[in-house]
Amino acid sequence: MSYINIENNDIYFMEIVDETVVINNDYHGLLIFDRNLKQSYKMNFSEELTIYSSFKNKKQLLLFCPDNNCIVHVDLISRTIRKILLNDFEDYIFSPLYMWEQSKVILSDHNRPLLNVDLKKGTVESINSYDKIDKELKEEYEKIKNYQILKMYGDEKKAIVVEGSSIVKLIDYRQNIKELKEFTKEQYFDFEWKNEYIVKIGDSKIQLIYENHSEIFNAEKDYDFLRGKIMCDHNKCFLFILSVLKSDVKKCRIDRIELNYI
Repeated sequence: MSYINIENNDIYFMEIVDETVVINNDYHGLLIFDRNLKQSYKMNFSEELTIYSSFKNKKQLLLFCPDNNCIVHVDLISRTIRKILLNDFEDYIFSPLYMWEQSKVILSDHNRPLLNVDLKKGTVESINSYDKIDKELKEEYEKIKNYQILKMYGDEKKAIVVEGSSIVKLIDYRQNIKELKEFTKEQYFDFEWKNEYIVKIGDSKIQLIYENHSEIFNAEKDYDFLRGKIMCDHNKCFLFILSVLKSDVKKCRIDRIELNYI
């Protein structure tokens, strides 16, 4: 296990993009780390932005920033950031259900028309007819739109869904939908799923499940867990955990745990 401490920075966002760890740099940009938690570079926003959620595809991210009436396209290859205004769609609350096909991203809000984000043009428009959506995207959307989706892994055609108020299910939707696992939410507020690893994230406890094995990680004294993300590359998997000091949100730490020992 290894970790880094970060001070004077209100970190609340963390995502794994390919082989990098991306966190917010307060409200001014992003910090990018390699898998060893060595900072590689940073990217600055042109204004203060608050990130509510994100969508990813290979080395790209879309950041949903409703307080700023925009989404932000982040390309980690070219190291560029582009702000795209939501304009007439500022009251949309995007669900985790999305499709990313090259320069087109389809975003959804329950019981509303789908939105097409054109990354080349930097525009957002409503999709009122399925004729505009590729056949594959249409079929995928129709298959899983009735689930309450917590997390979606588009490349793997997998998702974490919630049923009722207490049941969490792992599904595979490559062809017909298969429900692979089911468990209760208990005290956990977030979940992750990568390869055979399942992570349940609570304020003070994280449970890691691998096949028939289970491991518990407790938060450091006076810290709360915020996020847990899994990275798998070169036949190795790592769990990255973001936690914050209860008395000071400007003091955070990121732990890295190698998972291959299980």
